[in-house]
Amino acid sequence: MNLNVVTYNLFTAVGLEFGERKNGFVKVDRISNLPDPLLYHILSFLSTKEAVSTSVLSTRWRYLFASVSSLYLNDDFLWRHNKRTTIAEFLNFVDRVLVFNIRANIEKLHLKIGVDSSHVHSWISSAILWHGVRELHLCISNSKQSTTVLPSILFTSKTLVVLKLQIDTVLCVPSDVCLQNLKILRLQFFEFLNDGSLERLISSCVMLEDLVIYHCKLRNVSRLNICHPFLKRFTMIFGHMELSNSWIMIDAPSLVYLEYMANIAAGYSMKNLHSLVKANITLVLDKYARQASNFYCVKATELSRGLINVKSLRLSTSALKLLLCYEPLPLFEKLVKLKIHAYLSCCWENGIEKVLQSMPNLEKLAYPNEQILSYLPEEACSLSLLKTVEISLFSQVDQLENIKYFLKNAVVLEKLTVHAFSLNENEKLKITKELLASPRISKNCCILVV
Repeated sequence: MNLNVVTYNLFTAVGLEFGERKNGFVKVDRISNLPDPLLYHILSFLSTKEAVSTSVLSTRWRYLFASVSSLYLNDDFLWRHNKRTTIAEFLNFVDRVLVFNIRANIEKLHLKIGVDSSHVHSWISSAILWHGVRELHLCISNSKQSTTVLPSILFTSKTLVVLKLQIDTVLCVPSDVCLQNLKILRLQFFEFLNDGSLERLISSCVMLEDLVIYHCKLRNVSRLNICHPFLKRFTMIFGHMELSNSWIMIDAPSLVYLEYMANIAAGYSMKNLHSLVKANITLVLDKYARQASNFYCVKATELSRGLINVKSLRLSTSALKLLLCYEPLPLFEKLVKLKIHAYLSCCWENGIEKVLQSMPNLEKLAYPNEQILSYLPEEACSLSLLKTVEISLFSQVDQLENIKYFLKNAVVLEKLTVHAFSLNENEKLKITKELLASPRISKNCCILVV
């Protein structure tokens, strides 16, 4: 929205009163007479750029924006006459907000730097030491330094609750690290110095509940050890072959959600995951893993054994392929929802029906195409509780028998959905009629072909 419109609406809502000009009355600026806390609250509804722009309204407004509790600063957000301000102007502006204005209380600080990160040390120190920042998002997109620019005070903050760092540099964690109130930690693009670096950081966050490690480098790490009694959510996403030489060790009795997107690690140790409810597993396979060699199948099974208590599981087709090649499969007694998503093309020697036998209480099933049903067993006891089936990327009309299998054997099936985006309307209508005419054991089943 245009700043003038925002300002006009804001002033009108509060009550900018105009007198009758014919009688010589002077307009009354009611909003400027409001107490500072109320003005801060009003400014909090504007973006940082708009809040800063109000400083030109009058001397009363000149520095009010600096006391807004949430700041979103990046080195291209200031504009003057439709041109970018100079780097020096931006650096001077942030200095005035964070360094020289020590009275302001900042709850959230989003800071994105793409041209000059030399001032970051003083900015972060000021945000923590003087402003008591509780939520810090820091992104440095062109870090040229080989070591982290982060000040040591960042690692001993007593106020930080949320910390999200995106820097392509080496993460150096001091020995006295202590983040006693931190609950959410996201690390992106860092290179860990050694095994103990990350372990020391995580163990210092005694209240940690949510951890994200995104595309970090593990060339110096042989063991990625995630051990925490209160951790509830853990997401790890790595680039191609980043985990080939690293062990993944997870010991988290409070963990309820796990997301894993990476290649097969050198090994897995999954302990005390009895609270785990939901998992999302995507395996990035190299050419050897795609051939489903015994080594990779064993490693994939080691990973899956840590997931046996989940109620909801999302698997990539690549992960499923490796699981299907190993005997015996783990028993997922608590699993009620299984979703298989397409990731890389796979050749199937064993179908999903083998997995279904290890999931006796499954209620919801979603998978990407009909081809992963290679063999249809006569006994269908594993489908006794199945209520919904969703099939995406359906394209082969001659494979309808595999879909009819669910209609014939799922006793309490309530809904069957087939996504056939590649087929025309006549083909979809033909499939719908054939499925409706097919024998079905559940009388309450709704069939949709979309």
